[in-house]
Amino acid sequence: MDMYDRFGLAGQRSVFAHAIHLDDGDLDCIKHRGAALAHCPSSNFFLKSGVFAYNRVRQCGCLFGLGSDVAAGPHMSLFEVMKDANFIQPDDWIEPRELIYRSTLGGARALYMDGVVGSLEVGKEADFVVLDPSAKTGVVDDILDQPTDEILSCLVFLGDDRIVERTYVRGRLIFSKALQETGNLASVNLAG
Repeated sequence: MDMYDRFGLAGQRSVFAHAIHLDDGDLDCIKHRGAALAHCPSSNFFLKSGVFAYNRVRQCGCLFGLGSDVAAGPHMSLFEVMKDANFIQPDDWIEPRELIYRSTLGGARALYMDGVVGSLEVGKEADFVVLDPSAKTGVVDDILDQPTDEILSCLVFLGDDRIVERTYVRGRLIFSKALQETGNLASVNLAG
């Protein structure tokens, strides 16, 4: 980290992936320079390269989000990444709402894009998925009648591509399970 900082490469547009071997001085530098971290737990888990100090990084106030790093990891799905983020922590439990935050608005804040993406708010680009947790076997039938934390836990620990009903990018439908199943994919306007 010292070398990046010395050459002016640690700033608000700097994102350092993995970040499993940072000491307190490195974290302090990252925080004060406004740089961010991309925690890629599936990759670190797959490679057995080390453990991201999740709570230490969070407590020091560094910006970070979850990433998939498919060059060294087995998953692109953020559902898998969220699970791995929790599973790889030897001593800490990460709440599902925290994992979803790091996969959405936390990641957007780390990229200084939270004014544009990361949450559903008026004026932001509408990048989102519509999920149906009951589409997966093993999920209780009345999951949507459960408390919010139960629903979020279900999404994080049981979620995968089977629960994605529709995907929107900038407000445009780019995927629909219903259209895919009926063979009407041409109905989805990918060109914008």
